Amino acid sequence: MFGGSWLPRPPNTYTHSPDTLPLMGVIMSLRNQPYLPLYVNDVLTDEKLMYCSEGSQGVYFRLLCWLHKQQEYGVVRLRDEFKLKDTSKEERFAQMLSAPLSYPPEVILRGIRELETKKVINITEETLYQKRMIADAERSKIQAENRSRGRRAQK
Repeated sequence: MFGGSWLPRPPNTYTHSPDTLPLMGVIMSLRNQPYLPLYVNDVLTDEKLMYCSEGSQGVYFRLLCWLHKQQEYGVVRLRDEFKLKDTSKEERFAQMLSAPLSYPPEVILRGIRELETKKVINITEETLYQKRMIADAERSKIQAENRSRGRRAQK
């Protein structure tokens, strides 16, 4: 028996059918998934990312995982204790993200500066975000609303 069908399947507590997915829980379901929706072709052909250094790409992929787990999908907000520092916005985010990304602040700083310069990520004074993740979350929300309307119309 080949093809992996003989392998035991791990219990999956994250799977929901469209009928059981709560409308406002769509964003929550995205970030509660144990995986990140990653489109390999998009990564391999993204010209902005393609021209980033390997160090910046490493920071980027760790950052994607962190952004995936945030309350607001694809967005990390600067915590209050980092807002008062007399440093650049990139330095404040590098300090804040050092522990969760498991990189020294100077590595994160080099990475996010390059990623921002190449427009792979966006940074404002208080937010760091990835546009594609935000668009994916919005698309999921719209799809859930449409499914919900369809269920109500069938009743």
